[in-house]
Amino acid sequence: MRKLSLLILPLSLYCTQQSDHVYSDAIVKKIELRQKPGPWLLEMQQAIAYQHFGNQDAKEEYQQRGKEAQNLVEIPEKDHVKIKKLAPHAPNFHHAPACMCNGYIFVKEEFMDQTWFGIKRISLIHEAVHKKQFRPYEQVIVVLNPSKYQKIEQEADFEAAHLGKCARCTYEFSLKQPRENDPHPQAQKYREMGYATYEQLAVIAQQQQKQNLLCPYHKRMGWPIKVDEEKTYRKFFPLKD
Repeated sequence: MRKLSLLILPLSLYCTQQSDHVYSDAIVKKIELRQKPGPWLLEMQQAIAYQHFGNQDAKEEYQQRGKEAQNLVEIPEKDHVKIKKLAPHAPNFHHAPACMCNGYIFVKEEFMDQTWFGIKRISLIHEAVHKKQFRPYEQVIVVLNPSKYQKIEQEADFEAAHLGKCARCTYEFSLKQPRENDPHPQAQKYREMGYATYEQLAVIAQQQQKQNLLCPYHKRMGWPIKVDEEKTYRKFFPLKD
């Protein structure tokens, strides 16, 4: 879902010259040194992410899914992060099932515990893609494959679906995605941001089903489990009363 990246104010905002106040060269040099990327920046990014989104470890289930996701995205093990529980005070708590901030991944257990396995699994791969997109020293999120994708959410959705290699996971994940003709304001917003639509992911799910691609969980559970598609969709795009 939505990302939040730490922003450091540009040096020009600190080093302003006014008629009655001129900063010394020594102070300017200290500020410049402070703004050079280094371990202090990574520590600050972690502190801000945990402060605003939560610092409690998520359940073991999400640690396992998070480890799998980071491996699938080919994040070096030394750079793996623990999955944290999204805190109620997080700015996106009411609408985000998961998110990435400054390279750290958070899940809303209150929602994830009650939803389909495929939504949990592909959502965490999606956030792992965002972790890989994040450039900590530049403090930006970039598209990794600009020849294929134009927007970060587009890349995260499609890559997560393909990397998951499970028709059922992709199908379940598609149920929370905006539909192409839904006039709901939130659905329109998500389409504009580049999120894959239900219809686009359905095509991938059909291709994966033809290839008999299923994750270990769905190999055990099978495909025929019935899903109330409308009920699942309206949890994300509720109809007005």
